Amino acid sequence: MGGAIAAILAAESTEATDIESLVLIAPYLDMPVTARIASATHWIWGRAAGVRKSNSPRSILDPEERKQNLGYGAYTGRLLYELWRIAAQARRALRDVTVPTLLIQSKADPRIAPSVAERAFATLPATEKKLSWAEGGGHIITVDFGREKVFDEITGWIVKHQP
Repeated sequence: MGGAIAAILAAESTEATDIESLVLIAPYLDMPVTARIASATHWIWGRAAGVRKSNSPRSILDPEERKQNLGYGAYTGRLLYELWRIAAQARRALRDVTVPTLLIQSKADPRIAPSVAERAFATLPATEKKLSWAEGGGHIITVDFGREKVFDEITGWIVKHQP
């Protein structure tokens, strides 16, 4: 969700010097149809279902890193709905992002389809932009296999665009 929030903030930036460049790491910008339906109907099933467990072992493919990850594991219907709202707002915001933007995504991401990243990239009006495909990892590419290449790509982008 951090990438979606970063896109929203970048679009809202009014000063050209506020943000020198933007890096979106596996930004959550859309959800599968079934999740969209569940989020839209959360008011029907949410309270009865309570807290649901979320276990996608493909989000982190490195088994050692997966054991250490504490950030995921539970959601409510309302939380799913709010995630959908932020993703929709971020998709709209992309049309106003003009700073140099690097979008990094894994084609093996179980949460965000490659087509979502491709559509987001096409939407960006930034004159300088790059879509980079991370290899070896799932959704949380900053802790997964191939993270060193992700870090190198991010560092290079930021260094290139710092004042």
